Amino acid sequence: MVMVFLMGAAMARPATADTLNNIILQINSEIVTLADYKERYITAELEMRRQAGGNAEQLQQGLRHLPSTVMGAMFHEMLMLSRAKQLGERVSDAEIDREIDRRRQLLQIATDDEFRRRLAQSGLTMESLRESIRQEILIQMVMQQDVFSRIDLEENDLRRVWRDSPEDFLIPEQRKLREVVVLEDGGLSAERMEELGLELQQRLIDETDTEAILSDYQERKITSGVIELGWVEKGKLDSALETAVEQLEPGQASAPIVGRGGLHVIHLLERQNEAVLPFDQVKDRIYARERNRLYARELPIYLKELEEKSYIVVRPPRGAENFRDQFDDAESVDPLSALLNPGGAKAGDTSEESSTGEDSGDGG
Repeated sequence: MVMVFLMGAAMARPATADTLNNIILQINSEIVTLADYKERYITAELEMRRQAGGNAEQLQQGLRHLPSTVMGAMFHEMLMLSRAKQLGERVSDAEIDREIDRRRQLLQIATDDEFRRRLAQSGLTMESLRESIRQEILIQMVMQQDVFSRIDLEENDLRRVWRDSPEDFLIPEQRKLREVVVLEDGGLSAERMEELGLELQQRLIDETDTEAILSDYQERKITSGVIELGWVEKGKLDSALETAVEQLEPGQASAPIVGRGGLHVIHLLERQNEAVLPFDQVKDRIYARERNRLYARELPIYLKELEEKSYIVVRPPRGAENFRDQFDDAESVDPLSALLNPGGAKAGDTSEESSTGEDSGDGG
């Protein structure tokens, strides 16, 4: 979580004069330098090594795709930041302060000294962190205005999902259960344990006072008390107990079943059949799921449209020449996800240098 919090600080920054000759990406008036790329790459590599732990194969595979992933993430970020400039979006210092406070609380960092120490350990400064948060908020603004505005979900749409996919909103069968265990360390013979289990089976059915059922046996420490299991979802019990419960009708109790700690006698009190949750209970869940699904569909389309309207020159560094191919990978749902998931995309082949659109300054 700390790395997710801090990784954004390696986002592309305005280039200084001594790096202008090393520009590897220009989108309208936004530029990325080789120094920007290397800084971002190092941060992503450190996080990848941390996630891989001792898994050398996972690390090797991730590092093979990392140049393209980093380049692709910076490419899309610059598209969005250029669009934010066109829209005239601004982020105030107060907004950045609130976001830093929110993340500090999330990470339970209490003092300024501890916070700065964490930053220093990652090779970051407060200034670079604030710049990265500014860029993240700008991207969120663009997403809200240009992408999420395309998503129009009415209640009828949500009801249609609920009606057409009832299996997604099922309440599994529930059984209200209680049990008693004839204890294996109670000093009884196997034959006597079986006899006592059968006796308890009948007494669970006939008795209403649960304390009276077992008071004598509990004093002698040969059985457990009556254990109220409550409502238990079908399939959650041990297989032997599950099989026994399946054969019971409400009010019935099972014969003794060998299990952990002794012989178990299960009493089925009530059964609720499988049912579909009411629409009002799942409406918010359906909305969130459909919004995410439509976002995953619209975002690549939007980014492609944005690219076609922009002036772009790309000179990717060695190893990142194929960064565009990952955008067409069916497994890559969110082209911006590489920001928080370095190495997650795959690479292919493209040309080393390209330009799209007219030389139109800030987007044509």
